[in-house]
Amino acid sequence: MTDEQLVAEPLTSEMEVAACLARTLREQQTLLQSADIGVAFIRQRTVVRCSARFAHILGYTDEVAMAGLSSQALHPDKDAFRALGRDAYPCLSAGRTFRTTRQLCRYDGSLFWANLTGRLIHPEDPGEGSIWTVDDIDAEVQLRSALDSTRPANPTLA
Repeated sequence: MTDEQLVAEPLTSEMEVAACLARTLREQQTLLQSADIGVAFIRQRTVVRCSARFAHILGYTDEVAMAGLSSQALHPDKDAFRALGRDAYPCLSAGRTFRTTRQLCRYDGSLFWANLTGRLIHPEDPGEGSIWTVDDIDAEVQLRSALDSTRPANPTLA
C-alpha cells in the first residue's frame, strides 16, 4: 500500500461518516417538518430547538423564536412547571417515556389542554436533554366538557 492509499482510506471513511451524518440530519429535519404533533429538544429545561408545529401550537411565530426559551414559559405558572418536573422525573430517570395530559400556556397567555410526552435522550446522562412532543387536544376537551354538561346527572332518570 502506498502512502497515498494510506491517506486516502481514512479520508474516504471520514467522507462516508460525513455523508451518513448529513443524511441523518435530513431525515431528522423531514421528520420534524412532517409531524402533526409538536416536537422539541429540551436541555436544562430550555428549548434548544423545536419543530415549526411545536412553535405554532404554542403561539410562537416560528421555531427560531422559541430557541433559548425556558420551558417554564410553556406552563400556566411556576407550580405547574415544578409539578411536571416532580411527576416526570421518576419515569424519565428510569429510562421510560413519560405521558400526561395538562394545561399549557401559549405565547399570548391563553391556556390549552395538551397531551405531553417526554423521554430522556440518554437516561444515564440527563444533561444530554430530552425530547418532548405536544399535541393540542383543547378542542376535544372542550367538546367533551360541553357534551358532559348536556347529559343528565343521573342517566336512569332520563
